[in-house]
Amino acid sequence: MEKKTDKRTLKTKRAIKNAFIDLLIRKNVNDITITEISREADINRKTFYNNYSGIHEIISEIEEELFMTFKAEIKGLNVNNEMNNPYNVLIRLTSLLDSDYQFYKKILSSDLNSHLMSKIVGYLKEQTKKVLKSKSNYNEYELNVIVDYSISGMLNVYQEWLQTGRTEPIEKLAMVISDLFLKGVESHLVSQ
Repeated sequence: MEKKTDKRTLKTKRAIKNAFIDLLIRKNVNDITITEISREADINRKTFYNNYSGIHEIISEIEEELFMTFKAEIKGLNVNNEMNNPYNVLIRLTSLLDSDYQFYKKILSSDLNSHLMSKIVGYLKEQTKKVLKSKSNYNEYELNVIVDYSISGMLNVYQEWLQTGRTEPIEKLAMVISDLFLKGVESHLVSQ
């Protein structure tokens, strides 16, 4: 029988995670101690160890929560339709980030970003590859190159947009990404 987590435990775990993320912004993950996290979360070390065995467990939990949230957002989309216009994907991602912008901004600018992004990129590539496989005659190598180039590029542009203050409207970003994805760089430059 699974033990139900009470509100106090959830609140404590959230405080620990937030303290960890705040420290991560200021320090390298290997330089963060349990004592610092406990002090920042305003708990004692025993309370920390009642919730986590160590820092790597916090990291794993944060990554898994973020990945599952992302996956749930994307699952509702028809990848086949989104291939022609990634606007809905970008809007959903933006909406998700806006729900707790400071938290996500911290994660995207921290050391956790690379592992989390590789999980997200892997999932998007897998979904995109399924659609392209059914619509094209590309061999496995060509398919991998196209998907790697497209998804990694799209996410890097989106991530840069987030980290530089989102000055351009999401609609403009989505339009440029859609053009690049569907028509390539040369056709986009020619149309300017």
